[in-house]
Amino acid sequence: RRSCFIVVLACPCALVLAAPLPAAIFVSLAQAAQVMVKSSASMETLARVDTVVVDKTGTLTDGLFRQSSALMLPLSKPSSGNVGTATVSFLERSRATEKDVIKIVASLESHSTHPIAVAVMQHQLECVAGAVDAHDDLQSDDVAIAGLFPVRDFRLLQDNKGCAGAVKWSGRFVDVVVGAESVVRDAVEALPGAARAQLAAWKAAHEHHVHVMCALDGTLVCAISLF
Repeated sequence: RRSCFIVVLACPCALVLAAPLPAAIFVSLAQAAQVMVKSSASMETLARVDTVVVDKTGTLTDGLFRQSSALMLPLSKPSSGNVGTATVSFLERSRATEKDVIKIVASLESHSTHPIAVAVMQHQLECVAGAVDAHDDLQSDDVAIAGLFPVRDFRLLQDNKGCAGAVKWSGRFVDVVVGAESVVRDAVEALPGAARAQLAAWKAAHEHHVHVMCALDGTLVCAISLF
């Protein structure tokens, strides 16, 4: 103890320099990792932290969506108001495949700049052109590469919660509505009980994902999840 006193009395400058040195090194390393530290007191408090809560997307992520899965609903829609009328679904009537449906949806979404629309478009590019950097902005050549269909009467719905338009596929224009469940509420409510249960189970399996509903010619044909 006496030797410590002697060191302090003989060379106080060493303590003055040594005390802030770890804080300076920590701040420098944190900035190199793009982490901003408010003060040295915050640094000392951080040593006792065991839980971190992040309040918004983009703090720890790049803020971009990626399509994770799609649920196809090849379901029938009554051709008239009569209950029990025998009908066929859009998929059965048009013989469309899952790839066709996704391409129809991507064709419509290519006219929107919404992050979710961009993610759907990027997924189509990845399927057609192989590895595509989802961080790149969409270019005019991307639409040609993806082989998208012509679109007319494009419009946004419910404060940009969805979009609608007519997409030319298989020689005719298909009425397409894509967006949140509230945008296609009528099509969702028109689902048979078994299909509605299937959709509910799929949504529960992707509980923390963003769900996008896709209706073709008034029939809910697929749901897409993004994260």
